[in-house]
Amino acid sequence: MGMNAVSDAPPSARPEQSVWRSDTWSHLPLAQSIACFQTRLLYRSLSTAMAGSVAAIVLCAYLFGARAARPGLAAAWVVAMLVVQLIRFGLYLHVRRHGFGPERARFWARIWAACSMTAGLGWGLMSWLFFPGLSDLDQMLGIVIIVGVVAIAIPITASHLPSLYGFSGLCLLPMVVYFGVYGRPSTSWITVILILFLMTALGLGERIHLQVAAMVTSRRRSEQLAAELQRQNVELAHARTLAERASRAKSGYLAAASHDLGQPLHALALLAGALHERAHDAETRQITQSMDTSVRSLRAMLDDLLALSRLDAHKVDPVCERIALDGLCRQIVQELMPQATAKGLSVRVRVRPWQVRSDRRMLERIVRNLLINAIQHTDRGGVLLAMRPRGDEVSLEIWDTGCGIPTEAYERIFDEFTQLPPVRGLRSSPGLGLGLAIVRRLARLLTHPVGVRSRLGRGSVFSLRLPRSGTLDPAEAPAAADSLAGRVVVVLEDDVATQKAMRVLLEAWGMRPVFATRLAEVRVALERLGTIPDLIIADRHLGPGSSGPEMARSLRSLYGSQLPVIVVTGFAHDPQTADDDADMPVLAKPVQPGKLRALVSRLLLGR
Repeated sequence: MGMNAVSDAPPSARPEQSVWRSDTWSHLPLAQSIACFQTRLLYRSLSTAMAGSVAAIVLCAYLFGARAARPGLAAAWVVAMLVVQLIRFGLYLHVRRHGFGPERARFWARIWAACSMTAGLGWGLMSWLFFPGLSDLDQMLGIVIIVGVVAIAIPITASHLPSLYGFSGLCLLPMVVYFGVYGRPSTSWITVILILFLMTALGLGERIHLQVAAMVTSRRRSEQLAAELQRQNVELAHARTLAERASRAKSGYLAAASHDLGQPLHALALLAGALHERAHDAETRQITQSMDTSVRSLRAMLDDLLALSRLDAHKVDPVCERIALDGLCRQIVQELMPQATAKGLSVRVRVRPWQVRSDRRMLERIVRNLLINAIQHTDRGGVLLAMRPRGDEVSLEIWDTGCGIPTEAYERIFDEFTQLPPVRGLRSSPGLGLGLAIVRRLARLLTHPVGVRSRLGRGSVFSLRLPRSGTLDPAEAPAAADSLAGRVVVVLEDDVATQKAMRVLLEAWGMRPVFATRLAEVRVALERLGTIPDLIIADRHLGPGSSGPEMARSLRSLYGSQLPVIVVTGFAHDPQTADDDADMPVLAKPVQPGKLRALVSRLLLGR
C-alpha cells in the first residue's frame, strides 16, 4: 500500500522523497542544503524525542497527579501533553511517507519548531500546576525530570536554533519565574542553578548547531570534489580513447606508407646495387654509391618512424630465445661495412662464442642502431665492437673515435627527434634523431640496461648488458664455402620492376634466378633447367589470396625441408612475422644489396 502510494505520487512529490532518503544535495545552494539536512535530522530523531517525552509525562502523572493542588488541571495537562506528542507522531509518519522537497524544508522546520515550543510550554507550566501542592523533595524530583527532558532535547533540537531556543526557554523560564515568585530564601539557589543550566544548554546547542552546519559544508565540498574528479576522469578516459584511436590510426598510416613507399624503394635499391656492380669508371660508381646512400637513408627514416609508432602503440612483444651473439654481431657488421668503408673508417670486431637470451629482432635493431650511430658520428679513426664478461651477463660495447658527447647530454640523446649540434665543424648526421630513442625503448622492453660514456674530442662508448645463456660449441658452427656462382634461387615476386632489378643483381653475383608467382611455374622452370633450387626469396604478399611463405613451404615439401627461405615484406614490422618459422628470416623493403648478400651468404655459405 505504501509502495503503491509512493510510485503513484505526482512528479512534484518524487523529488521530496529523494531528498528525504538521500544524503546528496550538491545541486542545491549551500544554505538550502544545510536547511534540508537540519530538517531531516529533526524528523529522523523524533522517535527518540517522543519516547523520552511520553515516558516523562507518564512518570509525572504517576508521581504527582494524585498530590497536585488542582487534580483536574493536572489531568488536563497530561492529556494535552499526550495529544501534542500524538500530533508530532502524525507529522513524523507523514514526512516519512511522503518526504519533503528542498523548497519545503524550512516550512517543515517551522512546523517542528511550533510543536517543540508547545511541548516546551507544557513542561514549563507543569511547575505552576503541580508544584504548589508538593513537598520540597517532590519539587526537586520534578525539577530533575524537566531538566532531564531539556538535556535529552539539546542534541535533537540543536540542528534548528528556533526549536532549541523555544523548547529549552519555555521549559525552564516559567519554572525560574515560579521559584522567583513563590520560592523561599532557602530555595533561591534553585533559580540561579536553572538560569546557569539554561545558558549552558543553549551554548552547547549552539556549538552542536555550528558543527552540523560545518559537517554539511564539508560534505558539500567533498561532493563537489568527487563530482569534479569524476568529470575529470571521464574527460581523461575520453582523451585516452582519442589518443589510442589516433595512435592506431598513425600506426596504420605509417605501416601503409612504409609498404607503399617500400615497393619502389626496394626496386630502386636493387637497381642501384646492380648498376654499382657493373660500373667500371669511378664517376659512375660514385653516382651509384650516392644513390644507394640516399635510398638507405630514406628507408631508415621510414623504419624509425614505424618502429617508434609501434612502440608507442604497445604492439611489440618480445619473444626471447638463445642467440649466438658473435654471429649476430658479425652479420650486422658485414651489412654496415660499406658505410664505414665509404667514410674511410675501420670496423673491428672482438667477440667470443657466447650465447645470450633475448629477442632476436629487437636485439638486432638495438645493435644495428648503435653501430649506425657510431659510424655516422665518426669522421676518422674507426669503430670497435667488443664483448666483456660481467658475472652472469655479457657487456656488448660499441666504441668510436668520434667527436664525443657532452656529459649534460647523456640523457637527452635518447629523446625522440633529438640531434646534437655539429661539433668542431663536423656535419650533423642524417636522419630524424630516432635511432637512440628506439634503442632505449627496446632495451627497456627487454630489460637490457644501456649505458654511455664519452669524452669530447676523443670518442664515445655505448654498452648493452645481456644475460648469458652458455657458450656456442665450435662444432655447431657451419662450414664456409667460397662462392655464390651457379647457385639456383627461386624468386617469388609479382612486381615487374622488382623482378627486373632482382634479376640484374642476382646475375651480377653469378647466381641463376628463377622468377614465378605460382607453384606450377616454379616446377616447370626447374624441370626445364634440370635442377633443384638452392634458395627461395619470397615476397610475403603475392596478390589477393596468395602468400609467398605458404608457397615456399610447398616448395620445401617438394625439394627438401632444409631448403633456405628468405621472406621479403613491404612492412618494416610486419605483424604476421611472429607466425613465421624460425628458419625463414624476414627482410623489409627496400632490401639493401649488401644486407641481402650477407644473408644469402650466411644461409648458403655459412658466413
